[in-house]
Amino acid sequence: MCKRIFLLSILISTIYIVDFFVITKTGQPYENKNRRDPFVSLVREGSRYTTGLKNIQSFEDLSLEGIVYDSKDVSMAIINGVIVKEGEMVNDIHIVKIMPTTILVEINGMEETLYLKNKKE
Repeated sequence: MCKRIFLLSILISTIYIVDFFVITKTGQPYENKNRRDPFVSLVREGSRYTTGLKNIQSFEDLSLEGIVYDSKDVSMAIINGVIVKEGEMVNDIHIVKIMPTTILVEINGMEETLYLKNKKE
């Protein structure tokens, strides 16, 4: 009797496992209807270093586009389309400090403050 229950439980478990993989592999395809697939990530491996902050030679090559400031946690900024965190080193650029409307950046040992620009400018 115990052997039959054991074999029955293995059979049921196998059916559930096979059913799970079949449904997962052959699930309904997403019909995008000219919209972005929400199940595909917008971030690709290594993409943040391939554009934006590559080959920066001087502070004039940097454009501060946005700041998310948090005095109690990690602040972030967008420079040349790349999201950076305070204290982070991206290529040769060190993000020293992020403040509500400015950030302090270091390139090759020289520091400069980048200002958040108005859209009207």
